[in-house]
Amino acid sequence: MKRIIILLLFIRGNDLFAGNLSALNIFAGTDSKDVKVHFIIEDPFHRRSGYNPFISSFTIFPTISNINEIPGATYSTNRLASEDESGNIELDNESIEFTLSPVLKGTYTLIMFGIENTKYIYEVNLYDFNHNLFEPYFLGSYISTTSISESKFYLDPTPGAPPPVLTKIVTFQTLKEDIEVAYKLNQIGDEKFKDSLIRMLNIAEKYYNKCQVLNNKSNDKKDIDKRKLCYRPVVATVRMMMKRLEVINKLCDNPKECKPRCKTKPECDEDEVFKGFDNKYRKDAEFKDFFSEWDKDEYHKYKKTCKRYITDEALEIITTDINWLIKSFGEEVWNDYKKEHNPYIPEKYKQFFK
Repeated sequence: MKRIIILLLFIRGNDLFAGNLSALNIFAGTDSKDVKVHFIIEDPFHRRSGYNPFISSFTIFPTISNINEIPGATYSTNRLASEDESGNIELDNESIEFTLSPVLKGTYTLIMFGIENTKYIYEVNLYDFNHNLFEPYFLGSYISTTSISESKFYLDPTPGAPPPVLTKIVTFQTLKEDIEVAYKLNQIGDEKFKDSLIRMLNIAEKYYNKCQVLNNKSNDKKDIDKRKLCYRPVVATVRMMMKRLEVINKLCDNPKECKPRCKTKPECDEDEVFKGFDNKYRKDAEFKDFFSEWDKDEYHKYKKTCKRYITDEALEIITTDINWLIKSFGEEVWNDYKKEHNPYIPEKYKQFFK
């Protein structure tokens, strides 16, 4: 079973939030009539509530599917019904709702289970002691069949406590899952295009693993300087992949159905992205491993004929996860990345990437 680890804490700049938190509410669902995700919540005392659909294969909860250990918590599956003009009853999409009151001080863990390859949304609502709703937070993400995503958020209802802060930790495996699921949902191009993106992530991950080795070394100035530099090819490689997606998002492979969203050809030309990367890094010794692998990549033979596209939804999810990944390398790396690469950040996520 695949396991994706995502750490989430929730940011709100509203001063009313501090010390005025009494209830937590989480909705989760997909665009399907039948829900394709379930989750379990664990409170600061390691009590759990929710539903585990993988009871036969997931060993953390080996005995029961329905768990209700948290006092004041409820977990339910909901489906609203609507009536059309003819009087026929139509069922809306299924969703999951978790509610909790009172809220305890400490870290809550959310374990999300993917039943099928899907894009899901979950909404977090927080209420004050007068039952007023703070501005909700919405997260769109992908999850693959039998995958597990793990989220953690720290809540503090103590009067005068600062508002929670959001950080999402994304791994290279997360990004590969994003691309695979987007492909299976027909939100990204054909298999050759999809595989070229994953191979690029594999190259970046090799560089990243070298950085992890350096992180385990001493804090001598020499080792510290090496750590600062080692993320450079990692960042540049995933940023180049992001720029490819931004360009492809403007391209339209079927002119009978849509028009390219670009004013000049370079804005829709993936070769321009490769050319810019080559001109900047080809003679850089740090990128020797990248070019030795990328020059042999079979994608160069197919890039003019394979189907290349990415939906707005897929672009938002994948590029945002790339930003979270780079931010996890440290504030110094993140600040250099913003300065050098001016990354695309969806409007609704800008408050988290200042």
